[in-house]
Amino acid sequence: MITDDPGTPRAGMWEENIALTLARTRHHAVWETPVFDNNYNFTDSFQLNYTLPFLIVDNDGHRGPVGGVGASSVGFKYRFLDQDKDGGPGFSMSTAPAFNFNNPTHSVRRHVLADRGSVFLPIEFSKAFGQFEIFAEAGYLAVQFRPDEWSCGVVGDWHVTAKWELLAEVHARSDASFHRNDVVLNFGTIVALSDKTNLLFAIGRGLRDDEPFERLVLYAGLQFHF
Repeated sequence: MITDDPGTPRAGMWEENIALTLARTRHHAVWETPVFDNNYNFTDSFQLNYTLPFLIVDNDGHRGPVGGVGASSVGFKYRFLDQDKDGGPGFSMSTAPAFNFNNPTHSVRRHVLADRGSVFLPIEFSKAFGQFEIFAEAGYLAVQFRPDEWSCGVVGDWHVTAKWELLAEVHARSDASFHRNDVVLNFGTIVALSDKTNLLFAIGRGLRDDEPFERLVLYAGLQFHF
């Protein structure tokens, strides 16, 4: 899902997500082929993250797609409230700041990505009701050389069985003054292939059809725990 949840694996666990993604607007498509999402938990509630994508960008009117290394993302997640703890508040909350920056490659010169960095400052919330869980995220995205944005989303997660989950999401991005909104409806599933491997898949559609808003988003990947 685009929206993150407050959950973190147990201390000492590596979580590796390897995925193919697509974000498509009316005249622009960006593939991550693949994206490496690396996570390590120092404690049960503190997780470090490093993400690196390899991009293929296809713009209508250009001679063809171009590829290169995308921007790196470095961040952490700290869960400061835990629903599962005895005497806890009955819900979970976390924060997961992330800093995005360009790598020393030719991707900017080749117009694979823009020459700017960003900082994302979110808060996540979740509440479980038996087999059903709802989680939400709201955050502020500060972007270099471009107007800042707000990002928020809500996800319903149905644990159908111990090895199968179905998810539905509403996610929105807005400019700092809330004048322009990009709303995406997203549906996904998580299937446990083994005790240490999960299949992840999601597909969504934007509600607006003009540039630069997303018409199609796609995520397909594998998650490994070590």
